[in-house]
Amino acid sequence: MRLVRGLIAGVVLGASALVAAPAGGEPPAGPRRGELATVKVDGDRPVFVVHGAPEDSRVLVYLHGRCGDPHAGIRAFAAQASEWGTLVSVQADLTCPDRKGRWRWSGDVEKAARRVDAAIDAVSRARGRALDAKGRTLIGYSEGALRAESIAKRHPDQYPRAILLASPRAPLGSSFTISSRVALVMGQRDVQAEMRAGDEHLEQAGVAHRLFTLTGARHGTYGTDAAREMAEVLAWLYAPGQDEATRSTRRE
Repeated sequence: MRLVRGLIAGVVLGASALVAAPAGGEPPAGPRRGELATVKVDGDRPVFVVHGAPEDSRVLVYLHGRCGDPHAGIRAFAAQASEWGTLVSVQADLTCPDRKGRWRWSGDVEKAARRVDAAIDAVSRARGRALDAKGRTLIGYSEGALRAESIAKRHPDQYPRAILLASPRAPLGSSFTISSRVALVMGQRDVQAEMRAGDEHLEQAGVAHRLFTLTGARHGTYGTDAAREMAEVLAWLYAPGQDEATRSTRRE
């Protein structure tokens, strides 16, 4: 618990520059952009949150890897995510016997989708205003990328955008609609074959996508320049328009 509190305190300090002083000295309504919080979810594990601007209803959902750190995304790109909405890190549903306090994802996709819904509802209450029920962004790392892809396939209207990082299986074009926008992200020092194959699958399906590389990243890490590179990923993901020119764009 002390380690988690220390981590959150460190990120809060790093993100504090994002928060502008309100005009006239009036406190902003609800949490400030870049503010971190742990939010309780009825009947489930708590979620870890980086708040977006009070008036921004967009939401980004982070699904960690197998027995991975649910704070990994917060450490890597908290400030960058808060520019585009509220980042909600959901913990997986099965215990890891050999790693106390860590979790892995079951194969129950609908259960995962319901847990995400409940998490977003809880964060909406904590913010004092609703986050988007549609237009959500899924961010999944490794096993979390598999679960993110499955949720996006079953609920395309809710999740038109996805970032899949270091997936152990090639993402499929059939998992997304023609209106989807998908960023594929692989580590420079990670196994790349599956993500490159996924790049080809999405290309053939006509899904707007782009392949990114994290400098110096091995599996389970975000590399040496994560903040800048994830800012680039997010900027592309939220860029207006999805014309044919964007559908085959790649970054090696």
